[in-house]
Amino acid sequence: MRQSGEAVAQSLGIMPPLRVLDLGCGDGTTAIPLARLGAEVVGIDIARNLVEAGNKRAAEAGLTKLKFQEGDACNLEGVPGHSFDMTVSVFGAMFAPKPFDVAKEMVRVTKPGGRIIMGNWIPNDPTFVSQVLKISSAFTPPPPEGFISPMTWGVESHIIERFGQAGVPKEKISMVKDTYYFASPDKSPTQFIELFETFYGPTMNAVEAAQKNGKARELHAQLVELANAQNKSKDAGTLILATFMRVSVSVLRQEDFNISIDDRLVAGFGRVHLAGEIKVAPTRVRQVYQRRPPSSVPAVTGRKVLKGAAGCICTDSTLTVGDYY
Repeated sequence: MRQSGEAVAQSLGIMPPLRVLDLGCGDGTTAIPLARLGAEVVGIDIARNLVEAGNKRAAEAGLTKLKFQEGDACNLEGVPGHSFDMTVSVFGAMFAPKPFDVAKEMVRVTKPGGRIIMGNWIPNDPTFVSQVLKISSAFTPPPPEGFISPMTWGVESHIIERFGQAGVPKEKISMVKDTYYFASPDKSPTQFIELFETFYGPTMNAVEAAQKNGKARELHAQLVELANAQNKSKDAGTLILATFMRVSVSVLRQEDFNISIDDRLVAGFGRVHLAGEIKVAPTRVRQVYQRRPPSSVPAVTGRKVLKGAAGCICTDSTLTVGDYY
């Protein structure tokens, strides 16, 4: 499985010097390859045992620019804003209980002009991990009221909504389905599942619940059957493919907030000569100063001011997001 973390890291185009946050990092499956590529990396995870294991691995590898620390993806207390050139979370922060807070915190700690990269499992996908989670959920108690499934991080509309509330416009978010490879050439599918049952949180919870009601063997058998069915290896090892949603978010720069609209072409209304500038904030159009358009330009009514709007034809009054003009 370590090879898959290396492949993800290599796909990110790391160009030192680069400061990277790996959120929900585990023991360093992605963080360690990132550090080996020359990035300065901070790994944050809520599980103390994984943080300790990560720091041990970093020390053994001699990676002095990599450190692991405890933290909550929903509230990165003590992490200054605009601290990282890139924030990465591969199958980590998606499991935090407050997704809107997660998106807000990732945007907050990333530098303007930086990137946020997420890898999220996709609900109802026929490939391995989504099916593991589906099987595991059948053996665990019902979630508490108000529970938000982590699998919603694999749904485009939810991703856009969450980062939208954090101040990122839709056009700054891209999503594409990608493939993660679980490769264990020295382990059979049965041994591979035993690793999942021992170290993968959702499966660990299912095993614990199944043991209490006498269904541990049934759970194990279903997981092994799944692994055997999806194993692509032609020898005694394991090679299993899993589809995930790769999310890339471009964090707004200062120049995205202050947009000059003098002599701007307004779509559908010809060229309009406007005075002053429009200042656009991530969550609010603060002020618009301009003279009224010439009489040759049709009046514009009923158009809504959106986040990141620019080039508006409007009255001399101040507009906020949601106003009509």
